[in-house]
Amino acid sequence: MPSAPHEVPLDLFRNQPALAPELLQAVSGIKPPEYEQISLGSEALTDCNPTEYRCDSTVLLGDPERPDLAIVV
Repeated sequence: MPSAPHEVPLDLFRNQPALAPELLQAVSGIKPPEYEQISLGSEALTDCNPTEYRCDSTVLLGDPERPDLAIVV
């Protein structure tokens, strides 16, 4: 069952996706590419293997159809 300590930070990214590239650069030093759009992506991550992987959120920089960078939260 989701808890408040888990869901509250996720709500920050869902409501302010621009927080993801800012934190990525602040914590890791990775400078994201310049972008004109930012959007949320799907939380479902699958591969050809029958195992299904999920994340809490994804943030896409650039065109959602062909993003310049995707940040998995």
